[in-house]
Amino acid sequence: MRDDADVTNSVGRAGLRVVVNDPPVAAAGPDRRVAVGEVIAFDASGSVDRDGVLIGHAWDFGDGAKGDGAKVTYAYRTPGTYRVGLVVTDDSRTSTNTAEDELTVVVNAPPVADAGPDQVVTASEVRFDGGGSRQRGPFRRRRFQRSGRCYRAL
Repeated sequence: MRDDADVTNSVGRAGLRVVVNDPPVAAAGPDRRVAVGEVIAFDASGSVDRDGVLIGHAWDFGDGAKGDGAKVTYAYRTPGTYRVGLVVTDDSRTSTNTAEDELTVVVNAPPVADAGPDQVVTASEVRFDGGGSRQRGPFRRRRFQRSGRCYRAL
């Protein structure tokens, strides 16, 4: 800019830096099915920042627990369905420096097997009643057709 004085300091300059950020892309990984207490490895290494560097990976395991890092492990203590959230942060310091993704973890409850009361038999037919057994999801049925001693864990 120039003023009308036409002296040495008649010119002023100013600069403005404009940063256009390409937001990061978060990739939490596939949905999971696990058992209670099974350690799960979560891996966000598929997350990218095309115009910079990812500086943060924040995990929310859906049960109140949190984790930090591109690769973390966690084990659930109770059965249920959990939504796991991932937030990645890039180095741009702009309002578009985060991205989110989520996955679902289903933690299976162990089955409860009940084969009925113990029986003492001779040469008669033996009947098992597993009606007291419980399972969430598919249940395998067993059929025994030979005589003799059979021990089977249900």
